[in-house]
Amino acid sequence: MIESVLRKTDDLIVRKYRELFVPTLLSSFAYYLGNILNGVIVGNLLGLDEMAAVCACMPLNQLATALALLFSIGSTGMIAIAAASREHDRADYIFSTVATLTLTVAALILVALLPITDALTEFLSSAPELRPDMREYLPLFAIHTALMLFIIVWRFLVKAEGLARIVSRSVAIQQVANVVLTFLFVGNFHLGIAGASGALVIGDVLGVVYLLINYRSSRDRGRKFVNVFGDGMKKFLAQSIEVMKSGASAALLSTLVAVKVWLIYQILGRLGGSEAMSCYALCMTLWSIGSMLTSSCTDSAMPIVSTLYSEKDFAGVRAMMRRLQRFVLILLGALVMLMWIYPEILLNVYGVDGVWYSFLTSAPIDALIILLYSRSVGSDIFLIDRLDPEVHFDVSLKANEESASRLSEQAYRVLRNDGFDVLEATRMGVALEEMVMNIATPAVERTAHVDVRIKLTADGRKFIVFRDDGTPFNPLLYRSLDGEELLMDEIEVLNALAKDVQYNRVLGLNQTVIEI
Repeated sequence: MIESVLRKTDDLIVRKYRELFVPTLLSSFAYYLGNILNGVIVGNLLGLDEMAAVCACMPLNQLATALALLFSIGSTGMIAIAAASREHDRADYIFSTVATLTLTVAALILVALLPITDALTEFLSSAPELRPDMREYLPLFAIHTALMLFIIVWRFLVKAEGLARIVSRSVAIQQVANVVLTFLFVGNFHLGIAGASGALVIGDVLGVVYLLINYRSSRDRGRKFVNVFGDGMKKFLAQSIEVMKSGASAALLSTLVAVKVWLIYQILGRLGGSEAMSCYALCMTLWSIGSMLTSSCTDSAMPIVSTLYSEKDFAGVRAMMRRLQRFVLILLGALVMLMWIYPEILLNVYGVDGVWYSFLTSAPIDALIILLYSRSVGSDIFLIDRLDPEVHFDVSLKANEESASRLSEQAYRVLRNDGFDVLEATRMGVALEEMVMNIATPAVERTAHVDVRIKLTADGRKFIVFRDDGTPFNPLLYRSLDGEELLMDEIEVLNALAKDVQYNRVLGLNQTVIEI
């Protein structure tokens, strides 16, 4: 039995978030665990000095991540906004620009790093005893760095289309191959530390091949590659600059982390040598787990928030962000509780020193700066409007016959109270009921969640905006997109009432905009 009054809920976006979060978490876990185990296996099979040599090369990986964020963290939002606005040509152009830019920069990294690996060894390590091992490890690790830039960007692009499962499987393949081959090359074939970097490269290649093949063959893929140079180099460069501006803040943060880690390794190498660097490498494992949790939460939310924002669904954005904040606090709180409950395990491995006190001090300072900045621009911490003034009706429901009837009645009352005449309110109510009945068609495998908004624009145009996770269908085609099954006859009534109907498929959700 539904409530007597339908209200706005975040059920639909939470359901979509959960769908994206689990495979994203698994892929992040596999990524971080694979890198951790690569060093741990080397440490166990070869020794702590070799493990420290592996970890001393990590700033290169972090810089590759910074470049990946520069190209992807903002562009995925731009693509989602363009797609949600039905600007598919623009979405395809941004997508193709990012792919071309990434491939170009990855190639430049290879050309730049391979000839200077000896010089990089001197730069990355202040402990002379580590440099012979690093000279063996770095040439193939430079290839891994270029591949990781390409892989991370493509994972962002694929996840932005709601295809997180493909991403999680590609990461699993990559890291399983990495771990198995590290044991094989280092333990069985006695290839030394170079075998460990070779295992990384082979795992990268297997993972990215799986990712690209399955993305290309996916029926849910919405983007296509276009010739970015067809309209001239000037347009491509302008779009590239726009992409990098959108990702600059995240890239800067990752770069600063890389610089910080490098500086700490330099200090520890000079003061304590390879032993101190090995201890810090173990400490960074715990930090990586926390980073894995937070990045999984935010990466899953990015395309959803971008889509909601493009629709001016500010209430939905706020609901998503509040959920995200609570979820992150719960996960990190559980991690801290684990440290408190089992200190004899964790502290014996990680220890507490001046480095960790500096981390503890910097966190509240960062939070205070963010809070003060948001207040300085005259807004709250979300930096967006609270509501869209054009929205007169905004509710959520489960699609069924009873809720469709109740929705029509409630919308009629609200619209009449807001000054709509009887004919306008009636047409809106009928259109709402017919659309929800078609969303609730028996072909749906599970009960669909629906968000409905009615908007009156400044120029007097009236729109009904639907967002649902039911069976994909376009009202203009009168049939399910999954097959040939015809929809209900009432869709004819809906199209007769509408001046225009626009359909879009974004993040695995139906997005239908009806002008009455």
